[in-house]
Amino acid sequence: MNESLLFKNFKAGKILVFAALMSLIFLPQAMALPSTVRIVAFHLDGGNTDNQIVMTNSLTKSGYYPDYRIQPEKGFKLSISDQQGTQRFSMIFQNPSMIYAHAYDNEIITGGLVILNETDFALTLPVYSDNDQITIWDEQNNQVFQKDFEVQRNAIGGTVTSGKWVLAGLVIAVLLLVFIFIMARRMRSRQA
Repeated sequence: MNESLLFKNFKAGKILVFAALMSLIFLPQAMALPSTVRIVAFHLDGGNTDNQIVMTNSLTKSGYYPDYRIQPEKGFKLSISDQQGTQRFSMIFQNPSMIYAHAYDNEIITGGLVILNETDFALTLPVYSDNDQITIWDEQNNQVFQKDFEVQRNAIGGTVTSGKWVLAGLVIAVLLLVFIFIMARRMRSRQA
C-alpha cells in the first residue's frame, strides 16, 4: 500500500515538473504579444528627377512589425506622428528603386546596382493611435508622401484586437500552475 502511494507521488511530481518546464518553454512566445500593425503598399515613380510615392493599399491587422534596429545611414525617411504633431516612430529605409541584381553564367557572377524608374514596395508599421499621420521624405529631404490614417474597424464596429486575449490566456495558465503546485503541497502534507 505504501509503495503504491509513493508511486502516485512520483508520478504527480513528474507531471508537475513537466508542466513547469512546458510553461518555461512557451512563456517567451506568449510574452511576445502581437500588436496592431499597418501594412501599407506604395508605388514609387522615380522616372524623373523628383520621386513621387502613392499609396496603393493599406491593411490594419493584429501582428508583429520588424524592429527596424538596423537602418541604413541614408535613404528615405518615414515618420509616424499623432494629431498633435508629436513624432511617435521614425525610421530610415533604402530607396526602393535601388536593387542589387545578380546574374550567374556558369561560374561567372555578374550584376550590381540597378536603379528602377518605378517600383512597388510595402512597409509594416506600428499603429499608435486612432489617427496616425505617416510622412515620407526622399534622400534630398523632399516630402514625397503624407497621409492621415484611421484604425480600420471590423464589422461589429470595434477596432482590430491587439493580442490582449494572449495575455489573458497567459494569466490563466499561470493561475493553473499555481493551483497545481498548491494541490501538490496539500497532497504531500497529507502523506506526512
